[in-house]
Amino acid sequence: MLQLAAKYGLSDVGLAKICKKHDIPKPTRGYWSQVKAGRKPTQTPLPSQQSETKITLHAHSITASQQLTNKSEPEPEIPPVAITKNLQDPHHLVKKCC
Repeated sequence: MLQLAAKYGLSDVGLAKICKKHDIPKPTRGYWSQVKAGRKPTQTPLPSQQSETKITLHAHSITASQQLTNKSEPEPEIPPVAITKNLQDPHHLVKKCC
């Protein structure tokens, strides 16, 4: 699911939801481990096609940096915080470390 979802720019949970909505069975937990070990696990058969529904996924990959640059709102600037050198009545944990 992870590899296929990444190919289409989806999360694995998003792809799983699409499969569930359209009654598309997914491999059971441990399926690919069994295949790798040379076993032939049982496959859930596809449901009979009752309608002419087509599912189209378009491959698109948006990186985190692209998502950040495509924002319509600019990030608010955070003002610098001034820290004094002499703390008055610091927390007991601060006293321990410094």
